[in-house]
Amino acid sequence: MFAAADDHRRVVIIDDDPTGTHTASDIDVVLRPDTAAFDTFLRGPRKAVFALSNTRGLPRSTAAAMVSGIAEQARTAAEAAGQELAFLLRGDSALRGHVFPEMEAVAQNTSGLFVPAFLERGRFTRDGVHHISIDGKAVPAAETEFARDRVFGYRSHAIADWVDEVTQGRWKARTVSLDALREGGPTVVRDALFDAGPHEVVVPDATEYSDLETISEGLIAAERSGKSVVVRCGVSFATVRAGLRARTIDEARLGGRGRLLVICGSVSETSTRQVDALGELANRRIEMSTAAAIGGCPDMVGELTSRIRAELAEHGVAVLSTERSAHDGPDTPAVLLDSLTEIVSVVAPTVDSVIVKGGITSSRVATDGFKARTATVAGQLMPGVPLWLLENRPFVVVPGSVGDDDALRRLVSAFAG
Repeated sequence: MFAAADDHRRVVIIDDDPTGTHTASDIDVVLRPDTAAFDTFLRGPRKAVFALSNTRGLPRSTAAAMVSGIAEQARTAAEAAGQELAFLLRGDSALRGHVFPEMEAVAQNTSGLFVPAFLERGRFTRDGVHHISIDGKAVPAAETEFARDRVFGYRSHAIADWVDEVTQGRWKARTVSLDALREGGPTVVRDALFDAGPHEVVVPDATEYSDLETISEGLIAAERSGKSVVVRCGVSFATVRAGLRARTIDEARLGGRGRLLVICGSVSETSTRQVDALGELANRRIEMSTAAAIGGCPDMVGELTSRIRAELAEHGVAVLSTERSAHDGPDTPAVLLDSLTEIVSVVAPTVDSVIVKGGITSSRVATDGFKARTATVAGQLMPGVPLWLLENRPFVVVPGSVGDDDALRRLVSAFAG
């Protein structure tokens, strides 16, 4: 069998939100995918690249069209360069997102492989049931808050039933037990993929990185034998299949980086506790009014940017946040992000380092606030918190559900040095 390192293909990881770089380092993220960006990747030395689709917050048909377009742009660049590609669709380890429409957008009428594990956060599949660790206890995903998501909610415990539920019977699952995987090795995965027909997805159990390596070897063996497979996975399998490595960055290296802007768009309970833990800095935070943003208040941007500049000048750090309450209305989050990124774009020249709380917020701030087209992942500052570099500007991505209550305070302290 063949390990990922033996596969000559370049790997394009299409990521449905900016949090897929949890366990990667020394890899670029294409924030605005186009053929030119993939040309640049294919001319460079790196084997893999992340391409941000940001589709988790989009309607289903728009998401599928976006992913299809990114895949086509990458294929066009690869054909011109005379190279071959392998695609991975990196998605949520809590079973949310436009999983199957995006798989069909990459390759229609084919078989699939689904490996949603995120082992670093205790998310794994065992006995045909996907689990999420909460307070140290493994809980079936269907019993967690993620299953009650207003867009991507589900009821099924067994992964095979989940596939049937979310696709309304369009796709069927073939599961591979942990015992079968460990006894039969990569051959079991290869054979399961070969036996799978169109709109059938193979979902192996996986609780350890050695299981993911076995699955990766079986996938590559099937593909080398001519089987077409579209892959949807969590961050842990993407790391294995693309041959990536995590790197922990010493927080002490962040001191003396100049003026720091902390941005919080996520309104999760975790985010709010982390903001509150900033103490005096939380009391001085500059909060954007939901009503003013929705109402298009003409003075809001000018007022808030003036306050941010004053905070940066006097204290060297400023906190900009949305209101700490749920944002009702289907269009409200998008309107708030539009206003938030407009404010950031105005103050960007006066900012040296950035910490952003919230996955989608991170993407919009990077692309629309700082006008970045690519980022480089330097490593991780803490579990699940990657450090990006936007043209050498430190940019910390803190997903909404990641980190203990003290996470933001520790990051701010590290930059203060």
